[in-house]
Amino acid sequence: MLLATPFVSRKPTPMEDAMNSLYLLIPIAVIFVTVAIAIFFWAVDNNQFDDLEGPAHSILFDEPEKSMTEPDNPINKTGERSPR
Repeated sequence: MLLATPFVSRKPTPMEDAMNSLYLLIPIAVIFVTVAIAIFFWAVDNNQFDDLEGPAHSILFDEPEKSMTEPDNPINKTGERSPR
């Protein structure tokens, strides 16, 4: 008569460990790529790539200066305080 042998746990081989980790890593990679592609198409649809050189060139030019007679500047061109 054969007796049932108890379940014996064995240590997985390095190849089995690698395969087990792939079962987790492949779905994570697929999700990551899907999110990256969705973000790329969102950026294209929202015109994020329309003017790639404009911001690079705009740093080279000064902003127009405000005139000294604007209401937010209390000192006029002569250096005196303007009456309020």
